[in-house]
Amino acid sequence: MQFSLDLKRAEAKKDLRSQERAKMLGDEVKVSLVLPSGDKIRKTFRMGNLVEHLKVEVQNTAGIDFDAQELYLKGKIMADPLMLRDLWKEKETTMVVTVKQIKSKKKPTPAPEAKTVNKLPEVEDDEEYAESTDEDQAASLTSAAVVPPLGSQKAS
Repeated sequence: MQFSLDLKRAEAKKDLRSQERAKMLGDEVKVSLVLPSGDKIRKTFRMGNLVEHLKVEVQNTAGIDFDAQELYLKGKIMADPLMLRDLWKEKETTMVVTVKQIKSKKKPTPAPEAKTVNKLPEVEDDEEYAESTDEDQAASLTSAAVVPPLGSQKAS
C-alpha cells in the first residue's frame, strides 16, 4: 500500500516538473525545416527552445552535421544562442526555416603525434626482480634515461 502511494507521489511530482518546464519553454510553435534536398521536417517546438535545438533535430533526422548548418528565417540567418521567441512572434502560423549546408567551420583535429619516451628496462622475470635488492634495482635503472632534478640546469 505504501509503495503505491509513493509511486503516485513520484508521478505527481514528475508531472508537475513537466508542466513547469513546459510553462518555462512557453507556447508551442510549428516549424517546417526545409532541407537542402527540398525535403521538409515538420515538428512542433516550444518558443523557449534555442535555434541550436533545431540544428540538433536536423542533425539527428537528416544527418547534416551541426557545424555544417546555417538556418535562415525569412532570408535572415538565425543565430544559435537565440530562442525561437526572439525571432518569431506569430505563434499561430508555421515557422518556415531554410537549412543551408555549409563547410564545417571546425577544422578536424589531427591525432596527436606519439612521442617517444625513454622506457625503463624490461624485466624478464618479475619474481626474480621482486626478490632483488634495492641496490640491484637501482643499478638496473641507471641504464634508463636520467633526468636532472628541477632547478639544477644552468641558464645559458
